[in-house]
Amino acid sequence: MVKFPSKLRIAPPGGAWAEIPGVRLTDVSDPFPAVKTDIAEIAGGVDIDLSTAMTGGIPVYKNRSPVVSCVVSRAWLWDQANAILAPLHGHERLVGLVGESWWWRGRISVSDPRQVGRGVLFSLTMDAFPYRLFGTGSRSVTPTTGGVGVQLPAVPVGGMPLVPVCSSSSVPVVLSRSGVSVPIPVGAPRPVYELAVMPGEGARTWTVKGDGGTLLVEWEEGRL
Repeated sequence: MVKFPSKLRIAPPGGAWAEIPGVRLTDVSDPFPAVKTDIAEIAGGVDIDLSTAMTGGIPVYKNRSPVVSCVVSRAWLWDQANAILAPLHGHERLVGLVGESWWWRGRISVSDPRQVGRGVLFSLTMDAFPYRLFGTGSRSVTPTTGGVGVQLPAVPVGGMPLVPVCSSSSVPVVLSRSGVSVPIPVGAPRPVYELAVMPGEGARTWTVKGDGGTLLVEWEEGRL
């Protein structure tokens, strides 16, 4: 019989992790996400899958749907259960299992709680990102007019494509590599898909040019 960690840890995006007191896990279901396909029929009887046309053949996945079943087993059952569940229902959260190094990111739906003996049973169902996340990374560089390098790490086969999120603190900068130039204006962080590192690719170094300021490059790491 598979044993799971007994407790949950939950965090708002960008916030701190916290265990949920008084809650024990009874079951965890986390099937692999379904594969996306977008088949186009080409004259001559040759069909192509457009979903992988821009990924170099790397599969594209739909969201995964983990379900975590739990029980609250304290004396003040309904009040405690409601205090735990109301802030979660419908909200995007990071959800992990205490003792495990990975977590899910997605929107939570809470099942109707039901009392069984001295416990209240409920389930958290997530519309979650396709990959289990296990880490974050960042690079911070000071651009120069002559150019300075910023390296993005390699992604192993089976890993999550690395899509950097870039922000420039005070002046616009330009990233360039192999004849490709990507301007990064000053403002809110944004994903830069031109910088993506696909599974099986080695580390990539981009040249950052600008007149000072700070370029911050952040990313998440994950696996199925």
